[in-house]
Amino acid sequence: MAESQEFLNLESEQVEQWICSDEINVRTEDEVFKIILKWIYHSRTLKKRRKEKFEQLFRHVRLALISLEMLHKEVATNKLVKKNSNCLKLVQDAKNGIYCTNTDRPQLPRKNQCPDTHIVVRTGKEILCYQPDEGEW
Repeated sequence: MAESQEFLNLESEQVEQWICSDEINVRTEDEVFKIILKWIYHSRTLKKRRKEKFEQLFRHVRLALISLEMLHKEVATNKLVKKNSNCLKLVQDAKNGIYCTNTDRPQLPRKNQCPDTHIVVRTGKEILCYQPDEGEW
């Protein structure tokens, strides 16, 4: 879907609605980050306006589910992330194993995305471990 012309022409609100869903079909959370970038840079004429929506879209990337290698090599070094203090803070927290949502609970993997390794997340109040064999925290 994200490769389609229809998706690349969506308004930011529609992109946000799609990427915040548990129902999207992505192999890894890395893909969500890359989809956002592809949408932003797709149109030269809209690129400036779309860049302004980056923080709003980026907060839906489940950083706790991105590999540390990807966080260090691609996410933390991305120009849009580096220019935004709120995005940088989210990445730094994820690199330090701290990932909170509004409810102080980590976001679960998307329904079509099942990590095959345990994920440990420190929320500030507690340490949680996602157990893929049981599909729960």
